Amino acid sequence: MRRSTISVITICLAIGLMAMSPSIGWAQDATINVAPNVLVISSQGTKVTIHSNIPAGTVNVSTLELSIDGAGSLIPIATFADARGQLVAKFDMVEVKGFVTVPSTVLTLAGIYFDGGSFSASDVIEVKE
Repeated sequence: MRRSTISVITICLAIGLMAMSPSIGWAQDATINVAPNVLVISSQGTKVTIHSNIPAGTVNVSTLELSIDGAGSLIPIATFADARGQLVAKFDMVEVKGFVTVPSTVLTLAGIYFDGGSFSASDVIEVKE
């Protein structure tokens, strides 16, 4: 009886650890929110910020890429962890404005976890002249 209890506990722990693995647990559940959600091309704003639900310490930030409407961009990315430990990425708004289109644009943040798994998450923002 005791041996079977230990086996069940061991299996449960293994399943729990696999579920917490970024490549398994986060790859399909990664979400982002872009701020501002309405980008006005004539505005004087300076930054576009992407907030995610991805634990910041699990991502190799040197692999992060921003795609705008499906096209990759070479816009420099500044990253940090928010108060909840989740990944936040900031981009120069002037550079982002060079890629967006009216009336809306899809921004996609993609990257690779330290364990080798990857993620890709998108958000649609409204774009006005």
